[in-house]
Amino acid sequence: MRRTGLILAAIGVMTLGMGAAFGAARLAEKPKHSISDVMKLAHGKDGILKKVKAGSASDAEKKELLDLYVSLTESEAPVGDAKEWEQRTAATVVAAAKVLVGREDAMKALGKATSCAGCHKAHKPKD
Repeated sequence: MRRTGLILAAIGVMTLGMGAAFGAARLAEKPKHSISDVMKLAHGKDGILKKVKAGSASDAEKKELLDLYVSLTESEAPVGDAKEWEQRTAATVVAAAKVLVGREDAMKALGKATSCAGCHKAHKPKD
């Protein structure tokens, strides 16, 4: 019982640390890619995400997708809750990293992390 508590505490500390690290990266760096560029290059009609999900992306393309998603963590939320933005963008980075290193649950994580509707509803500016 005590061991389980320690494990859960360690997971909590790691999660907080990861959030702080992404938050610090966002404040310290100017994004390499704008949010608009990420959406076009990763999620556009011929975006890298489609190739990754289809299993036809090269390792270089998988790495590029990860790089694009890192730019999201370095960007401020256009609208909506900043903490939620940090959580969502961190999830995309973790999912893309799982794909790059070949984790078994990578595609499931990527699909969940890159669901357009939830993120757009919370963070896409109304034109």
